[in-house]
Amino acid sequence: MKNTINIFLVISSIFLLTACTPKLTIQALQASKVEGIKVNSIFLEQFSNDSVYQTQAIADEISNNIVENKKVFSLQNNLNFSDAVLKGEVVNSSADYNVYYQEEVDFGRCRYFSYDKHSKTRHCVEYYVRYIPCEDASFNVSTNINLIRTNSGETIFSNTYSRSSRDHQCFYGYYSYSPFPNHISARNNANIVNQDLARQIAKDIIRDISPSYIYFDIEIIDDLKDIQEKFTYTKEQKEEFKKAVKMLENRNLESAKDIFAKLDKETQGQSIESIYNLALIFEAQNELEIANKLYLEAFKRVENSNYKALIEQGIFRTNSNLEHKIKAISQLP
Repeated sequence: MKNTINIFLVISSIFLLTACTPKLTIQALQASKVEGIKVNSIFLEQFSNDSVYQTQAIADEISNNIVENKKVFSLQNNLNFSDAVLKGEVVNSSADYNVYYQEEVDFGRCRYFSYDKHSKTRHCVEYYVRYIPCEDASFNVSTNINLIRTNSGETIFSNTYSRSSRDHQCFYGYYSYSPFPNHISARNNANIVNQDLARQIAKDIIRDISPSYIYFDIEIIDDLKDIQEKFTYTKEQKEEFKKAVKMLENRNLESAKDIFAKLDKETQGQSIESIYNLALIFEAQNELEIANKLYLEAFKRVENSNYKALIEQGIFRTNSNLEHKIKAISQLP
């Protein structure tokens, strides 16, 4: 029993430490998955089997797609004025239902009584059972697309996208005392739900054929560790560091940057925590080259294995995102 309690306390402590670790959300620009051609004007064909308004959902996403303050695409009515043709088919739009009945004892309605002659009272020995109809529903939409280069007829991107949704509800107002009661089904909602799935698919499509943003929640180093045989942080430095971490959590980036830069200078570049958090700030400000240099600088000095993993991730992430950023900018109008 004692061992069980100890294990529980250890697991709980790990969970609390993980849950309480502050993070900063980073936005990164990613390149389109379309290779070999710059696509900024699209001729959109009506999709086949389109009962869920997939074509219109895609047209809306194309019209509203803005990246780096630029409208990425223009919809063309004339095929000859387009870079590419987007065509496709809704290959599946379905809804599956499973009806079952939930049994519930109705303590307000007795089916059989027993009679006590001495006390002259009745006692219920069996209550009625109510049958409540319930329904599980599964909704599915799949759409296939082909992006075709106008002047050559070459397919430059193709994919099949699928989205699904599940719903469960019980119709408590339609119970019966027979095992096969009537009930109102939610089946009339199927087309509405599938239209929403089609809109989600439209977002997925545009995210692939256009430069787009992705987001990372990156861990902030929130504690200073004294460097053995080198120096010990002062109380004031630790307080300033904590203040800067709180500013960073609240996205007060410039003020936090000033404090971390000051600590970095005071420690002659030995404060790994300050250098890492500075790199994180520059990454959040989309200054990827500076962020990468700072992560590399921190890596040269790092001794703590936990920090080492964080810094390595920062180096890899900024290298990758810088490549994507350069490519994505070239794909914009």
